[in-house]
Amino acid sequence: MPETNTGPTKADFIDIMRAKDELERLFTNPEPTKWETTANRFVGFIDIMGFKDWVARSPHDEIYDKMRSIVASLKEYEANVATKARQFFKSTIYSDSIIFYSDSDDLLATGLICSLMNVFSDTLFQLGIPHKGALAYGKMTLDYENSIFFGQPLIDAYLLQEELALYGIVVHSSAEVALQRVSSFHSLVFDYPCPFKAGNARHFTIPPLYCKNYFNATDGQAKFMSGFKGFRHTTSGHIRKYIDNTEAYLKAYNPDLNFDV
Repeated sequence: MPETNTGPTKADFIDIMRAKDELERLFTNPEPTKWETTANRFVGFIDIMGFKDWVARSPHDEIYDKMRSIVASLKEYEANVATKARQFFKSTIYSDSIIFYSDSDDLLATGLICSLMNVFSDTLFQLGIPHKGALAYGKMTLDYENSIFFGQPLIDAYLLQEELALYGIVVHSSAEVALQRVSSFHSLVFDYPCPFKAGNARHFTIPPLYCKNYFNATDGQAKFMSGFKGFRHTTSGHIRKYIDNTEAYLKAYNPDLNFDV
């Protein structure tokens, strides 16, 4: 039988953290990274589920405060990575969509975009915000001066997450090959038979950070579980299949999670 990918272990995470010195060495280049207008890059697309219904049923100020929390989490991530690393990715929030871009397809940008989506998905779970997303790769134009943004990876990421029938992040085939250049690739993703609207299909996924309890970070995992369990309080009927599918996915990734307490 083929070996089953059970996701990153604590040892894997320690290995990633030990690379910090090497990353810091790479970041010491005083010249800022020049963002090409058009380049091969990773594009992550995340959709907030039920946003229209949320706007219709919730006070405007409540939604505004929650969206500000989302922005604050992005700023916190930027503050926690090395200064030079911040130039390797950008993000945009528009209505119910959050989009991430890498500056290029080099190894450093590859690892950072995965880490960003890993942390950000976890933050959305902690905030009690249901979401699904996808990571794709290819030629993408980001012309900020003229507000022109287009490319196949943006389309691929959007369409793939539209098909997904669980809360989380799935990797498009265009990004799978590019990601495998990273030696720690299997510590960044989890291979899973994802439920889609037309049936199940095996894809790599990017699990939320605190789905596994790294370094006994009980507070982070408790917030993650609390946010996820709160989804049932605001859904009924066929929408709950997303919760059931997500619970099965998270249990497969980390069998130690307890959804009964």
